[in-house]
Amino acid sequence: MTLRNLARHAINQWLNWRARRAIHKAYPDIAELDRKHKPVIKAHRRGSAEMYRRKREVMTRALGGV
Repeated sequence: MTLRNLARHAINQWLNWRARRAIHKAYPDIAELDRKHKPVIKAHRRGSAEMYRRKREVMTRALGGV
């Protein structure tokens, strides 16, 4: 990995972390779903798609003003 790619990767990770932190602060429902989702992904268990679907519904409701 070149130095340019390494720097870009580090910056993007930091920006994603910052955005995720802001979303979790604004929408605690998404934070809770992320906490539940992490072990599911790590253990390669079923249900991951359902968690993504629920997070998408929460965000859609939030952006729709409902």
